Amino acid sequence: MKINKTFAVREVCGKFIAVPVGSACKQFNGAITLNATGAFLFDLAKKDFTLNSLVSALCDKYDVSEADAKADAENFISTLKNAELLDD
Repeated sequence: MKINKTFAVREVCGKFIAVPVGSACKQFNGAITLNATGAFLFDLAKKDFTLNSLVSALCDKYDVSEADAKADAENFISTLKNAELLDD
């Protein structure tokens, strides 16, 4: 799966925001606020990814346990699914 190309992350005043671009602006009203970790995962999710690849990336970048990384990655994926941002 990967994030569809109708969204991009922008940094505004030190905060990361996923915003619709192009024709997606007509269908999605709003934005998704991300913390630094969410922005990191969002960037990875622009390419094909799996839950395991996100967990591995989180463990490599941050000093977190695999269990914590998995919980965070699952939450991230759930947020993307709920916002209909994923292409399977």
